[in-house]
Amino acid sequence: MREAIDRGGGVPLVLVPGIQGRWEYVRPAIDALSSRFRVIAFSLAGASPFARPAADRPAPDRPWFRRNAPDDRGRREGLRDDRLDDRGEPEGLPDMPGERALTKDAAGVARVLDDRGIDRAVVCGISFGGLVALRFAAMHPDRTIALVLASTPGPSFRLHPRHRLYARLPWLCGPLFLAESPWRLRAEICRALPRWPDRLRFSAWQLGTIAAAPLSLGQMARRAGSIESADPRADARAVSAPTLIVTGEPGLDRVVPVSGTLEYATLVRDARAVVQPDTGHLGSITRPGAFASLVGRFVDDVRQRSGTRRQGRAS
Repeated sequence: MREAIDRGGGVPLVLVPGIQGRWEYVRPAIDALSSRFRVIAFSLAGASPFARPAADRPAPDRPWFRRNAPDDRGRREGLRDDRLDDRGEPEGLPDMPGERALTKDAAGVARVLDDRGIDRAVVCGISFGGLVALRFAAMHPDRTIALVLASTPGPSFRLHPRHRLYARLPWLCGPLFLAESPWRLRAEICRALPRWPDRLRFSAWQLGTIAAAPLSLGQMARRAGSIESADPRADARAVSAPTLIVTGEPGLDRVVPVSGTLEYATLVRDARAVVQPDTGHLGSITRPGAFASLVGRFVDDVRQRSGTRRQGRAS
């Protein structure tokens, strides 16, 4: 099983998966986005996220997304394995467990870019992955072309007491969490996929993914704990990259409150928010084509604005 995938061509886009932690669970989004971007997706800590995929290849020679990138290799070295503390982790991590976990996962984004010789990329995080993408964009503004946060838990997000118990006893209660998920997601799946053959294919894909890419309940519990213990407000205020915040419809997302995700629209200085119609929390995989179109139009606009600014400075 590959721990990373590298598909498509053009502007690099790193896709950070959700609480499952494995890129296989966002495969429909990868497939759709790869028609517009060079998509690099990897598994988060706990699944060896730094393995090279078979499609690994160097980036083109100084395209537009690398042309004006400053040389910050010295700063990036602090996130590589040759600068580790006594616990074998990157130096300078915060002491709080949730903060340390997010910083380690953000180091994974830096690593997959470094391994491919890519200076800058669009960074897109889905659900929990949005917190990782946000941390990376705050730590590495010069490496972030644009940031996309899709159904990301907001700063005020808190686990339901039942889910907090699941996180404390993952091996005992984790199966209950997995068992209840289809019922929580049923309404949004029926709206996004109104035809029963489409729902049947989606369910078959999900079951096949679970079989082919087994979940780590312990790692999922760690990530759930990170959501509550980390405070993303400082990260959000430090982000300087243009940011797109994607949510589903408020009545359909029963995993992360849409109102919480929209808090980032006021915290990030250059942010815009869009609603993906007829979706809830899973819009990136139930309607991946529409999701890719939203992201593609946003990045096209960022490129156009960047080109206009360069022309203005040249004149």
